[in-house]
Amino acid sequence: MKISVPQSYDAILLGDFVRYHSLKSDVERVMLITGMTRKTVESWQASTIDTVVNEFTEALDKGTPRLDYIVKGDVDLGFVPDIDAISLREHIDLDTFAQAIWKNKEQLDYTHLPQLMAILYRPIKSRFGKWYEIDQYDVDRVKYYLDAVNKMTMSQVHGVMVFFSTILNELVQNSVPYLEATTKAMTSQLEAMT
Repeated sequence: MKISVPQSYDAILLGDFVRYHSLKSDVERVMLITGMTRKTVESWQASTIDTVVNEFTEALDKGTPRLDYIVKGDVDLGFVPDIDAISLREHIDLDTFAQAIWKNKEQLDYTHLPQLMAILYRPIKSRFGKWYEIDQYDVDRVKYYLDAVNKMTMSQVHGVMVFFSTILNELVQNSVPYLEATTKAMTSQLEAMT
């Protein structure tokens, strides 16, 4: 019997990633990874089960993150075209889901990762060449396209995380020089007044 295990996160879907982390036993994890029945997996040697789990865990660290602005599928999804123009509701929900995921730094809870991604990727209403318009964010409508979000690959999800991580790093690096320059300018102005 040939057992197929993804070799990188390019081949792992967001929904499977979330389910994998919610499962309690290695048997359940291997059932998810391989698509085999409980009876089949339980007939394997413990070393085989360990190997499958270890290979899958290693695959989660391998791959190429990519930020796809359009994700094609049953429902085509588009990345928020202007991150600066998101609504207060989107900010609140992004923050709420991010806090729920990264609340415990030692044991992340990925349960809300699809909802977080559903704020950033929404159904495309219209398209003209490379330009597109996405649906307005509505928390009550997310359930209608959450299946499409769960079919995103982890390389696409990692691409979004790298995008925001890069923005955060640039913000941190640029904030200090900006604050120093502003402080010097204000100090000069105050000295000139006295």
